[in-house]
Amino acid sequence: MEFNGNQLEQLHNALLSTFPNMASLRMMVQIRLGENLEEITSGHNLSQSDFDLITWAVARGRLNDLIEAVNIGPFIYYESFDLSHSENERGRERIQRWGEELSNEDSWNWNLLGQAIGYYLSAIRWSRRHQQPWTNLAYVFHLIGYRERALECLAQSYRLATPGPWHPGRNHSVVATAIENDEYLSRETVSRPPIPAEIERLYLKNYRDEYREYVTD
Repeated sequence: MEFNGNQLEQLHNALLSTFPNMASLRMMVQIRLGENLEEITSGHNLSQSDFDLITWAVARGRLNDLIEAVNIGPFIYYESFDLSHSENERGRERIQRWGEELSNEDSWNWNLLGQAIGYYLSAIRWSRRHQQPWTNLAYVFHLIGYRERALECLAQSYRLATPGPWHPGRNHSVVATAIENDEYLSRETVSRPPIPAEIERLYLKNYRDEYREYVTD
């Protein structure tokens, strides 16, 4: 499909509004396009980086991939829909795979944990009132040893829980117990290896500003 200048300008504006900082843009490019943003652009501001990303996608025939990756295609040819639930499920799939590797191979896969954080943040971006991603994000932060962030996410989950006899929800209660006792969901004590510096930089520190924006919204 051919895209005219007006559509490319709309794509640029949509990128700016959907990914309001370099951390969120870097996360999207890494997870959904399988690319390193620093290899695509050396831009020193968000607008230039978005423009370079679009130029890169056009040159490599990946413009449709970019539109699908950020789900901002409604202004071109997609119907608008909320990705929060599907992004949350992608995060849960990563945690399931992580647990299987830990159980079967005694392997602590930091990349899967980082990807789960990315998907849960994406789910929150699409629907900040969706409780479940906050609960799941709390559990991942707990697994990697970021207790303060885990408790903040859990508190946000509590605030978003639907009132009623089951408030704040079974999943919230299970994760709260795991955090309190420093356990996996299986009730075994968590044994964490040190966080690799590269993983901490890519998946944690780069998300700090966006994460705090959402948790205090």
